[in-house]
Amino acid sequence: MPSLSVAVPHKLGQELALERLKERARAILQTYQEHVRNLEEQWNGGSGRYRFSAMGMQIKGTVTADASQVKVDVDLPFVALIFRGTIEEQVRKELGMILA
Repeated sequence: MPSLSVAVPHKLGQELALERLKERARAILQTYQEHVRNLEEQWNGGSGRYRFSAMGMQIKGTVTADASQVKVDVDLPFVALIFRGTIEEQVRKELGMILA
């Protein structure tokens, strides 16, 4: 399965970065609740694993936050590969806003 990896630096520290990530994830899920199904997430310290269905596609990946960087890895279904650039740009933009 093709993958996508985005890393964004920040100056928030690990705890605040994680708090902001989780808060934004809840807001996104509420906004798009009719499109996102079967969400599973597991957090262990600064790392999290997620899996969900959207628009008939299975999406999964990891989020890792440390004191100076957040990294998001996504396993993309082949059908989403044509949107890889757009997805990467949106993830980078969203992380930039969250971590500003």
